[in-house]
Amino acid sequence: MEIRTIAAIATPKGQGSIGIIRLSGPLSLSIALSVFKPKLTKKSGDTTGHFKSHHVYYGHIVDAASNTIVDEVLLFYMKHPKSYTREDVVEIHAHSNYVILHSILNLLLNQGAYLAEPGEFTKRAFLNGRIDLTQAEAVIDIIQSQSKIALHYAINQVQGQLRFEIEEIRKRMLDILIKLEAMVDFPEDVDSLEFDRFLLNQTIESTIQEPLKKFLKSYSQGRLIREGLHVVIVGAPNVGKSSLLNRLLEKPRAIVTPIAGTTRDLIEDMFLLDGMPVVITDTAGLHQTNDPIETIGIEKALDAIHQADIILWVIDASSCHNEQNDDDGHIFQYIHMKPSIVVINKIDLVSNPESINRLQWIPDNIPCVTISALKNTGIQELKKNMLSMFPMHRVDEHTVVPNLRHQKAIENAVTAIESFQINLEECLTDEILIIDIRAAITCMDEILGQHVPLDILDHIFSQFCIGK
Repeated sequence: MEIRTIAAIATPKGQGSIGIIRLSGPLSLSIALSVFKPKLTKKSGDTTGHFKSHHVYYGHIVDAASNTIVDEVLLFYMKHPKSYTREDVVEIHAHSNYVILHSILNLLLNQGAYLAEPGEFTKRAFLNGRIDLTQAEAVIDIIQSQSKIALHYAINQVQGQLRFEIEEIRKRMLDILIKLEAMVDFPEDVDSLEFDRFLLNQTIESTIQEPLKKFLKSYSQGRLIREGLHVVIVGAPNVGKSSLLNRLLEKPRAIVTPIAGTTRDLIEDMFLLDGMPVVITDTAGLHQTNDPIETIGIEKALDAIHQADIILWVIDASSCHNEQNDDDGHIFQYIHMKPSIVVINKIDLVSNPESINRLQWIPDNIPCVTISALKNTGIQELKKNMLSMFPMHRVDEHTVVPNLRHQKAIENAVTAIESFQINLEECLTDEILIIDIRAAITCMDEILGQHVPLDILDHIFSQFCIGK
């Protein structure tokens, strides 16, 4: 099958000093040279037009049709297999200007290159065996990282840390499979497993099952690393939810007025809490209403509560008392199943703040913090409480499972191994044990990308930007 040569702009839109156009495929160099006119010198050792791999060349992109110079550029040539895609790769470094970059790209497409699909360069790196699927997926995590810790784990994964640990577990499974198949095929030549069943079960538990279950526990951490902790601010109208949002973001993100019900829709933004990503959402005030617009806002607020990792329940200190009112009762019913922090706001309007450290009707297991969002009082204490509920703040240095695809494959592997252990204890035949261990190995192969349907691959790489 003919391998097409692809091209794309590899840098984001906007003004900058350098913009990069990347080509990959067997015709990369010839297509690039059809529009690139180098300034070759004897000193460069290249007056014949022979381009050396992993060298940089200075020259101009020329539009032959109009015989005009498009831009002054540098050209980098990387001959296969020592390139990102293990194909011939050319990068043209031009000035980062939308008109210039698209003019160069159009010239390359007119000379026979095809416009790359999203993630097609990384997809080719995977298909050509330069990286496995876990490393390919880590590339997009690097691009999308919103914090240092997210970047740290993405770099570890792209360097092969997850692959190494999965391959080690797979190797242990494969050793068991080889022995079982030998016992089935050559029963006279291989010692019976009958006397080693208990020892084998112990070995599987410690070297296969425990590491897999550790991966499963790390998935929630991996999700928080990638997506951030989802915090939702709730409360009755005019208790200072939007003021708290602005204070935590340290910018005027939401409109604040004395009028109750100013916030009608969800307002979402992101900030770093001690280096950890937090996605925070302000919601409409929760209360009984017949207003159709307010009703829609309250429904959206309830959906946000359902998706939240932590709830900040804001109560107005200037009007609260130790008797639970109807609105507070309804709000508690909405949030009582979620990790929550009660935030008693507007403490600056209370003559005796010490008397409202905690409301009697708030359950003892819910943390309670008094603040003034307006005066920036108690905000650091609130952040400490949020951090104490943030599992990633105490993250270990082990590898984490970064996405749902890995999680599901590991869950299936655990199920297959559990079946193997049960059948081993019940002394079922080696043929049945082989089925279980093969199923577990297949799950490991799916993570590494050895047996993944094409539609799943297309979905994974479609999440990449064009040019990567």
